[in-house]
Amino acid sequence: TLRLDGRLDVDDADPAPRFERLASDDVALILKDGQISASGSLKRPGNAQTIAIVHILHDLGRTTGHALLDVPGIRFSPDFQPEYLTRLTLGVVANVDGMVSGQGRIFWNESGVRSDGDFRTERVDLAAAFGPVSRLSGRVHFSDLIGMETPPGQEVLIGEVNPGVAVTDGVVRYQLLPDQMVRIESGRWPFSGGQLLLAPTTLDFGRPSARYLTFKVDGMDAALFVEQFEFKNIAVTGVFDGNLPMVFDADGGRIEKGRLEVREAGGSVAYVGPLSNEKLGRFAGMAFDALKSIRYENLAIELDGSLDGEIVSRVVFTGTNDAPVGEKRGLVKQLTGLPFRFNIKITAPFRWLINSAQSINDPRALVQDAIARQRAATPVQPQESEKLP
Repeated sequence: TLRLDGRLDVDDADPAPRFERLASDDVALILKDGQISASGSLKRPGNAQTIAIVHILHDLGRTTGHALLDVPGIRFSPDFQPEYLTRLTLGVVANVDGMVSGQGRIFWNESGVRSDGDFRTERVDLAAAFGPVSRLSGRVHFSDLIGMETPPGQEVLIGEVNPGVAVTDGVVRYQLLPDQMVRIESGRWPFSGGQLLLAPTTLDFGRPSARYLTFKVDGMDAALFVEQFEFKNIAVTGVFDGNLPMVFDADGGRIEKGRLEVREAGGSVAYVGPLSNEKLGRFAGMAFDALKSIRYENLAIELDGSLDGEIVSRVVFTGTNDAPVGEKRGLVKQLTGLPFRFNIKITAPFRWLINSAQSINDPRALVQDAIARQRAATPVQPQESEKLP
């Protein structure tokens, strides 16, 4: 019997290494009766966290064997990110916070090598190109662990994803293909009384390329959508359907020719806010008086532009003014029942658009944000700091 104890390093033998070097300082190897058995824990050099505990058995006579890789739980945090282990996550996810655990298995004989594995995550938070993701949970079964391939039908639960408007309790089904390709089979989120659906597509993470995702809005209730933002001055009704084609590439994410349309039944819009009560001139005043109660039969929202930059929203609707009972006086009375066509164009940073809309009710957040940005951009001497507004 030969017994060895010692240290070793483990490198990815691929010509373009996918994984970073790991090291073990507790290797135990035994050679007895023509069989080699070895075990040890693998860690990233310079870090105390155990990545995997490895058990290997090899029969020299039959040239067969297997390796078992136990992953007790890799804890990702600001001090330890996935790219410390593999370059495959660079540009895909960042700011990962949570645990990954599971088991990998590799078998070999004179005919070749096969492998499989099962891993799981529970309530992981991360940042992706399309926005922050929280409470991501799922289990993945690898039919080829070394090739990182899975059967169809893998499923992940997403507590919340926020590309500008938060959607919660989503389910995405997918398959990992060779060469770092990911086939999205379906995605589904409840969305303001309806559904947000992700159309099937295949994404290439093996090389820099544009990745296309198309979201379908099915039966969104405008009243519920507006309600979640607690707008006190706006009331909207109507059920909407539409498509939101999105592209993610080296320049970030953007919406290309997105469009939402109200269903045949139409709906209503009522806006009674600071602007509608201002003296804006005859024609502007007419428009805002009309907006105090509009019944429309058609309304379309078109969206184009970058998620991180300027996004252009066009809102077009035609309707008639139905002033509430008790307010039919003056100019409002003259406008009651008349047809109006509104063509509104909004250009704004998408991620801030909803926050800006909320400022109609309470502008304090915008003022505080402006002061913070001014302080960050303008060097101020300590003795002058108290003079800032």
